[in-house]
Amino acid sequence: MPTRRAWAILTLGVFLYFLGNQTQVGWLYIMADGIAGFWLVALVYGWGMLRPLHIARRLLPPDAPPIVDPLVEPPTFHEGDPIRVTLCVENRAAPGVFLLRGEERCPFAPPEEQAQPFFIPVLLRGRQAVLRYDTTCDRRGHFHFPPLHLTSDGPFGLFLRRRTLPVPGDLLIYPYYHRLKRLRLLESKKLPERQAPRIGAGSEAIGVREYRPGDSPRLVHWRSTARTGRLVVKEFADEEQPALTVALDLHAASSVGEGKHATFEVAVRLAATLGYFATRRGIPFHLAGLSPRWSPPRAALSWWGVLN
Repeated sequence: MPTRRAWAILTLGVFLYFLGNQTQVGWLYIMADGIAGFWLVALVYGWGMLRPLHIARRLLPPDAPPIVDPLVEPPTFHEGDPIRVTLCVENRAAPGVFLLRGEERCPFAPPEEQAQPFFIPVLLRGRQAVLRYDTTCDRRGHFHFPPLHLTSDGPFGLFLRRRTLPVPGDLLIYPYYHRLKRLRLLESKKLPERQAPRIGAGSEAIGVREYRPGDSPRLVHWRSTARTGRLVVKEFADEEQPALTVALDLHAASSVGEGKHATFEVAVRLAATLGYFATRRGIPFHLAGLSPRWSPPRAALSWWGVLN
């Protein structure tokens, strides 16, 4: 698309041509021809200038090395973590790309940092321009980068070229959690996973029964034995491993607030914190909730399962 500068130069060329036609001054024809040639060169040169561009994106912590080993597991990010976004812009075929402008939209950054404009004055064939910006993972969720919108009015600022270039880039940000070291609720020895008593090898007596071959003599209840005239032993409750279940209210109408400050998001962070403590201590951790779109698994969750 011609810019105002292009229309102004073209108007000047037409004016000089008609002036030369009226006055028959040769140098006016020369100037008009030069302007027309300059205008056509800018038009042809910029026609496919943005097509050979290739852009790749990398998402790494700010302290990560610039060269990443492909065999190393990619890093994970949580709410509040710093992150460095790197764009590698490569010119694969054009003789030169001039006055390249664009804007990156970072979907997980804080609202005031989501727009990241950039400018590359010159990018010759076979060269790369590396652009970096640091931001913060503002909230949890799965994020997809929108396409990049590129513009250029190079090399002379006469014609504006536009291109929308999709650059693959997805990021899963996990909820924030606090690394709890102690939780008195789970340090109690009388916190069973099932409240109903069950016969086992615990320390709490729940009844008596007749002696069976193989029972330890230490289990004999001598008072009942004397009363019945038969050997009677004590039965104990099975003290099961402590467990923790967190119930989440999944109804949208129950959440108060917006964005990462909503009460539901706070509940998710608390659940992640409790899940971290439980899984690190080997305590079975369960999630409970009712939603038509998501049903929590019944089995105990690993730390990876808690985050996902």
